[in-house]
Amino acid sequence: MALAGALSGCARLPLGLPVDSSASNPSAQSIEVAKGEAKRVDWFYSLTTDCREQKGVSGALIAPPRHGTVTFQHGNEYPTFAADNPHSVCNDKLSPVWFVVYKPKGDFTGDDSFTYDKHYADIAPDRITVDVVVR
Repeated sequence: MALAGALSGCARLPLGLPVDSSASNPSAQSIEVAKGEAKRVDWFYSLTTDCREQKGVSGALIAPPRHGTVTFQHGNEYPTFAADNPHSVCNDKLSPVWFVVYKPKGDFTGDDSFTYDKHYADIAPDRITVDVVVR
């Protein structure tokens, strides 16, 4: 059985984009983004016990932003399984993950939003709505 995970934190990740950590409810997030700059909103994964990606993990844009773009980028990151989780052996290995990145259009400032699904290998997708303030 695969376990799925998601993480938001303040550290800069391999693509150099900060991840927003302001959300307390994973199905609804509010973020601030600087005008013209991309921001990594989230990342998620579902791994086997040998730290490989489960088949079927992906992201899907349900309602696109009106004033920007959202991309799902496949990459690698260190997962954060709890120490008592059998998958915690993966925490020390770069493992396959999906990044969710938002970028506002040109000189746009103001409010935007989008909704996306996180699709995991063997469970129902998580639907996330993100409210964005571009400054």
